[in-house]
Amino acid sequence: MQQSLTFLRTAISRRQAAGALVAIAATGLFKNSAAAGDFKLFDALLHRGKPNLRRLGLQPLPMVWNFWSAGVPHDAVDEAAIARAIRDVPHGTEAFHLDIEDWPVLDVSPATRQQSISKLIQVARTVRRLSPRSQFGFYGLAPAITYWPLVDNRPAQYADWQESNRLLEPLAALTDFVLPSLYTFYTDRRGWLTYAEATIRESRRYGKPVYPFLWYSYHDSNLLLRGREIDAEAWREELRFCRSRADGIVLWGGYQEGWSESAAWWQAVRSEFKLSG
Repeated sequence: MQQSLTFLRTAISRRQAAGALVAIAATGLFKNSAAAGDFKLFDALLHRGKPNLRRLGLQPLPMVWNFWSAGVPHDAVDEAAIARAIRDVPHGTEAFHLDIEDWPVLDVSPATRQQSISKLIQVARTVRRLSPRSQFGFYGLAPAITYWPLVDNRPAQYADWQESNRLLEPLAALTDFVLPSLYTFYTDRRGWLTYAEATIRESRRYGKPVYPFLWYSYHDSNLLLRGREIDAEAWREELRFCRSRADGIVLWGGYQEGWSESAAWWQAVRSEFKLSG
């Protein structure tokens, strides 16, 4: 399960690279983050030996991802497997996130895009029926994940991204929050900030709380930087950016890592959000 999990998270087709600056027109859809007291911290961390972070105010946000039975092709909606995946969510879980990276909505034909969205909507409706009291969202969908079109002045691809996000509105309407991905690929801070700003602005089109995924290490798709933690000031910059633009954050990372209370990235989180206990 862990190997499949990390494969899903590190799929290069959904995590691209960084670049330069592009001007993005402000829209009425954009708003600042939640009031300080309403800003939420979610725990999707995978470390061995991780303590219960609820005592510090972090809410668990487990991943639901194993949506296919053995032998069932991944281009099909397997409702029996969805039901098993929902049953496996720990009892008492208030919220979770769905991770489906098999049905593309970018760089595909209009027909393929619509088929993907229709299947995603079917999954969302099934999950809502099976777990009506839980809150959930889709990782990296609505808005879809892209990078270069946002930072490298690629108008046609940027317009295609926005059209995909528009077509994803019915999916977002079935969720409780949106979960954009703001992972870090390069040391280029301007590129990350441009990508993050555009992604948050686009996330606001759905009228739902925005909780970006943040990872304290460089993404695995960068073979030169994979496994390295983001430098301290850059990590703090990302935390502050999200605090000022989003309604919360989802902390991700720690696969095959042991927990360290003294880790620099964790101490930065505690410091920035004044976590004590």
